Amino acid sequence: MASNTSSSDSEEVRAADVHVGRADVKVDGSLEFVHEVAGNDSKPSYQEASGAPVENVSPLGMQVGWLTTIMLNIGQMIGTGVFSTPGSILKGVGSVGLSMIFWAIGLLIAGSQLAVYTELASFFPNRSGAEVVYLEQAYPRPKYLLPTAFAVQSVILSFSSSNAIGNDPCYSKKI
Repeated sequence: MASNTSSSDSEEVRAADVHVGRADVKVDGSLEFVHEVAGNDSKPSYQEASGAPVENVSPLGMQVGWLTTIMLNIGQMIGTGVFSTPGSILKGVGSVGLSMIFWAIGLLIAGSQLAVYTELASFFPNRSGAEVVYLEQAYPRPKYLLPTAFAVQSVILSFSSSNAIGNDPCYSKKI
């Protein structure tokens, strides 16, 4: 009986704290969580350690301000769609007014997407990686399964399909 008690004690997961710079590393079994000191007075978050250093100041001296962030978002959301889709939208709906309503609906959807990603980014102010960071936090086990699956899906489906649509000669024909 005593051997069972000692083996169950050894199987228990014990958390240890290690202080590294401005972050605390929490060890829980095979997972390591980084408890970062946030720069915007938000509550610090626990996230899975990715092995990459978290830099509070860019070693290249580059800073991303409000104007840069807004221009990057506009560039990502608008992209080539403004130039390649108006003809097909107008041909599909048959009315200039209705096509403008669809553009306004698209603007509302893009604004909602911006609000959601801004809220999610505020949880992890010192990490980049978009959806991968949120997936690592939400699904820590099995390690790297969902972030890797999402990255493969993004490369195979999202990026290549949008490029194929934008470069299709039939898609961008004149009316």
